[in-house]
Amino acid sequence: MRPTFFARLVNGPMFDPVVFVHILNLKSALLFDCSRMDDMIEVSSKTGIIIESVDDLFNKLVIITKGYKIAYITDIRASDENLQRISALAEDVDMLFIEAYYLAERERQAYEKAHLTAAQAGMIARMLRAKKVVPMHISPRYHDRTDKIMGEFDAAWLYS
Repeated sequence: MRPTFFARLVNGPMFDPVVFVHILNLKSALLFDCSRMDDMIEVSSKTGIIIESVDDLFNKLVIITKGYKIAYITDIRASDENLQRISALAEDVDMLFIEAYYLAERERQAYEKAHLTAAQAGMIARMLRAKKVVPMHISPRYHDRTDKIMGEFDAAWLYS
């Protein structure tokens, strides 16, 4: 499948062979040749070989944009140590997938079995300042009562 996609990319209307070669040169310089940004490298062009700094080539080819942070939290107990680790990794997350395995009435069982309650999941989402959250990995015992799980989750995430 890859060769077909590559052939379409190469032969497609958006393909610019000069840009493609420049990108290959830049990747090679940075990844394999261990070049620094101020190093000069040979770059293929329509008119032959030119000498260009890695920095100039980088600025011509690379657009840096804000990334999209995704976090997936499951099978974890709500201990202070785990909350600190989660916070360090997932603060200001754009999309959070988090387990909401039990209702709060089973908080002790959740801790013993390394799961979160819906309320704990909501509190963690709030602590992380998650922009979007998908509660998941809900115990089968609640599959007919997901409204209760979501109610506890929302109360902790949105209203506490």
